[in-house]
Amino acid sequence: MNKLKKDAEKEFRKLSKKEQDRINRLKRIPVPAPGTVFDKKKNAPRKKKWDETEE
Repeated sequence: MNKLKKDAEKEFRKLSKKEQDRINRLKRIPVPAPGTVFDKKKNAPRKKKWDETEE
């Protein structure tokens, strides 16, 4: 891991747990369950973690 990532992790740990949870929720993207239609009106969709390495 490079120095920049280590510094970012240290700063992230300094944040409050509430703020960490908020940021982690923002990194997740909605994904429909297998074999179902994506419909926001019904149940909330499942979430999948956003892959920051792919660009």
